[in-house]
Amino acid sequence: MTLENPKFDFDTPIDRTKTNSIKWGSRTIAREGLTSLSVADMDFAMDEHILQAMRRRIEHPIFGYEFTADSLNDVFAAWQLQQHGFTVDTESILHLPGVVNGIALSILAFSKPGDGVVIQPPVFPPFFEVVENNARQLLLNPLLYDQKLLTWRMDLTGLETLFVNDSPKLMLLCNPHNPVGRVWRMDELQQLAELCHHHGVVLISDDIHSDFIFSGHIYTPLANAVRHGGPGFVQLISPDKTFNMTGLGFAFVLVPDVEQRKTLQEKIRVMGLSRANIMASTAVEAAYAYGTEWFGAVLTYIERNHQIFREQLATRVPWARVSKAEGSFVSWVDLQASGLSHEELAYVIRHDAKLMVFDGLSFGENGEYFFRFNLACSRTVLQDAVDALIRALAVGKDREPSKVSLDTIIDRRCCG
Repeated sequence: MTLENPKFDFDTPIDRTKTNSIKWGSRTIAREGLTSLSVADMDFAMDEHILQAMRRRIEHPIFGYEFTADSLNDVFAAWQLQQHGFTVDTESILHLPGVVNGIALSILAFSKPGDGVVIQPPVFPPFFEVVENNARQLLLNPLLYDQKLLTWRMDLTGLETLFVNDSPKLMLLCNPHNPVGRVWRMDELQQLAELCHHHGVVLISDDIHSDFIFSGHIYTPLANAVRHGGPGFVQLISPDKTFNMTGLGFAFVLVPDVEQRKTLQEKIRVMGLSRANIMASTAVEAAYAYGTEWFGAVLTYIERNHQIFREQLATRVPWARVSKAEGSFVSWVDLQASGLSHEELAYVIRHDAKLMVFDGLSFGENGEYFFRFNLACSRTVLQDAVDALIRALAVGKDREPSKVSLDTIIDRRCCG
């Protein structure tokens, strides 16, 4: 792990309560005095280069129709090559307001109502919603959890059985995986791609956390793992998480197959989503062109936050199991050994620790006893939250079992 960059101040908390922030601005947060480690955006100010570029654009008084300059794709491709050694074919790029838009449009473009779509829970809750809301059949191939190694893997044997028995048209992948923090290795992705190729399944990969890769791990884009043609794949990458601009909304959609790209492009056109937002494109170009130093500092800070969180829980509540994060800024924590029910744990976290986090059951049935913590916050907020959590768990572990309604203590809405 590299040393933290003193040029950037991530330690001073920024008040977000009056910005309509979903994470911090709700009446629930204010009324109950909660600390929010929930919604997956960061509590860090954007890089000044991005803010300056947006200020310069605002100085021009006209915001009319604009085309998207080729330079936007060029700086994106340069970033991918610099950060990941990934050579992007700029001809394969389409643009959308967000990754979930891309998943939904891919489902509409490459399947019909009633077709099966595979997901691997525990996973980002909109994966469930985007399949069911588009009248497709949701097919579950749960990840396998190793309690001793505190890590997760894909059940490729189970996946092949599901492919044979249910003949799905699509599969949704999350790389790095939200919430378990796995960065899928080249060999894992190659095996997955081979299975999809053999069974004619189009693979849609949500790579929104792909820049958040920790020491000792490497992000592998699908384009580098796929060795055959066949039904192809769609890879969705966005600067929104990387540069903390989720409110602006922008995603790059990579579709190497020409015919599939035409099909998806037509779906984008008929939905009226083909024109990029002026301020979003301004911010994205500045971010990729000038944001390397800022993001390097953010990544170092977050990796240290993960280390602090993991070490303090291991020392003070050693029965709590923290999944080994290889990437992303969220932490996935197993509290089953507390002896409390999932509902009681949720109550302790919300009412005793005064923390708003995401309930693991929002990510699928195998998220029971798990809770997701967003660690992209100042060190002071993190330390106070850890102290409150540990105190609450210490008391809660000895309380008498009781009936608690999960619906009264958990907000299941999830962004990112």
